[in-house]
Amino acid sequence: GTPSISSVSPNPVTGANSAQTLNIYGSRFVSGAQVKLAWPAVGVASAGSATLSATFVSSSQLHVSGTFGNDPCTWTAQVINPGNVSSSTYSFSVQAPIPVIQSLSPASATAGGAAFTLTVNGVTFDQGSVILWNGTSLSTSHTVNAGGLTTAIFATIPASDIASAGTAQVTVYNPSPGGGTSSAASFTIIAGTPSISSVSPNPVTGANSAQTFTV
Repeated sequence: GTPSISSVSPNPVTGANSAQTLNIYGSRFVSGAQVKLAWPAVGVASAGSATLSATFVSSSQLHVSGTFGNDPCTWTAQVINPGNVSSSTYSFSVQAPIPVIQSLSPASATAGGAAFTLTVNGVTFDQGSVILWNGTSLSTSHTVNAGGLTTAIFATIPASDIASAGTAQVTVYNPSPGGGTSSAASFTIIAGTPSISSVSPNPVTGANSAQTFTV
């Protein structure tokens, strides 16, 4: 008979940059069944679908392995038995994962320098990911590959944020559903080369006691 999907697990799926197993439950599944997964357009990523071979567990359970991306959205699954006998589509949710920072580029800057673009590389970013500099959110742009995965994000760091030597904490936030804030990566603000423009007094009038000398 016609296959029917009653549920999938996990639901919601937490996004990832690698393949995950989706369990499909229902009735009238047969060996050799395939699963068609379909996703909507999100941001610059286009809508699409993929028909995948399923692992037959029983007439009421199949396994399929797929990469679901990281952007929160609604996907559908459809079981196709041999002979092109198809179930109705079943909707399930994909939610944002917690982002992970792998590196910063550049990883440091000289105090007193000009504004610059900071690129944050990592995994489990999505098109809603936001860079935070010492807890303050920045206007963030995204690099999305042909598969719809966000591989890097970048933002402009104003000169005022690197005016003094020290260390800034960079984090990435993925908005809900799901999501959260990454662990922090440290950005080093290096003291610049010192330069003397004048001293005072000049000349110094000698004395047998200490004097104040201003550089």
